[in-house]
Amino acid sequence: MTTTHPFTGALRILHLEDSETDRTLVQRALRKGEWLCEFRLAATREEYEIALSCQTFDLIISDFTLPAYDGASALEFAQRVAPTVPFLLVSGTVGEERAVESLKNGATDYVLKGHLERLVPAVKRALREAEERRRRSEAEAKYRSIFENAPEGIYQATPEGRILVANPSMARICGYGSEEELIAGLGESTAGFYLPDGRRAELQLLLAAHGRISGVESQIRRSDGAVTWVSESAHVVKDAQGGTAYYEGTLTDITQRKRLEAQLQQAQKMEAIGQLAGGVAHDFNNTLTVINGYSRLLLDSGQLNDGVTEQLRQIYAAGMRAANLTRQLLLFSRKHAINKQVIDLNGTITELIKMLGRLIGEHISLKVNLAQDLPTLHADAGMIEKIHQNLFN
Repeated sequence: MTTTHPFTGALRILHLEDSETDRTLVQRALRKGEWLCEFRLAATREEYEIALSCQTFDLIISDFTLPAYDGASALEFAQRVAPTVPFLLVSGTVGEERAVESLKNGATDYVLKGHLERLVPAVKRALREAEERRRRSEAEAKYRSIFENAPEGIYQATPEGRILVANPSMARICGYGSEEELIAGLGESTAGFYLPDGRRAELQLLLAAHGRISGVESQIRRSDGAVTWVSESAHVVKDAQGGTAYYEGTLTDITQRKRLEAQLQQAQKMEAIGQLAGGVAHDFNNTLTVINGYSRLLLDSGQLNDGVTEQLRQIYAAGMRAANLTRQLLLFSRKHAINKQVIDLNGTITELIKMLGRLIGEHISLKVNLAQDLPTLHADAGMIEKIHQNLFN
């Protein structure tokens, strides 16, 4: 029974052999296997090296002794050009010592020409091991890609704090350009890496007590001196005796999250202040309503002399300004709508100047030039007054 090779439909074999008889014997032995075989024959060094450089093979079979060439040289070339291709020595002259040396140098197996019944089992084992190496290599490449491209920092470190392995994100989080710079920069210990002093000792105690930590937040000092918030998870890797061999862990930069949390806390504080201000303003506005109402009634009665009337008018104006302030507080606390109305900007400023003249004191001279052709505005008078007060502040 013959089966198809999983990659090309046939087992592609480069056969280095100068004896036509031996070639035939090898081909006859392989026909007993479970493959369709395609042979590329080479009898000289030049033919062998050209074939291996220009074509892909699944198996190399080589004699050990050839005119002007040998199996050791063929193996050395194969290790350089096609190191993943299984290499079998099939020879009648190779001794045990040289065969063992060839195995150490990368040959998969050797078969004596007088025992070609071993060839098929040797080829099966060679192909199986090659497939295992290929799968292992693909898995390593996959995990290497995950390691290299992970957004989190990944590391291995000794219990003393020396970094053994780190990925690019770990180097970036710590302020270094590469893993090599990170390992060299932190040196033998990461004690000064954590803030405040002694923080690393705390983490080590947690690891010693529980064997792992998860999502522990700390501050670190980057290579440029900047302080960064990180979240760290790690676990202890034991050695054969049950002691701590090293730590494995991840480091995530959470600086932006911390900033957002601080902004949220500030917003919550401002909301609380707004609620308080709104409550105070609401109660104060009730009091001002009484003051302004009675002031307006007295002014409209016409029963007061001119001096008292002017003083009362100033009280009423101040009360109205205070009412505008309470309205602004209510706006700040989102408990009052903006009260837009048609206003005379010059009149608003003139009334405001009377109050400001008393507030700034006699040692400051205040002069105001108002344009006479200003159009009226549709705005909140209290907000306009606040704008002008800020200008004087």
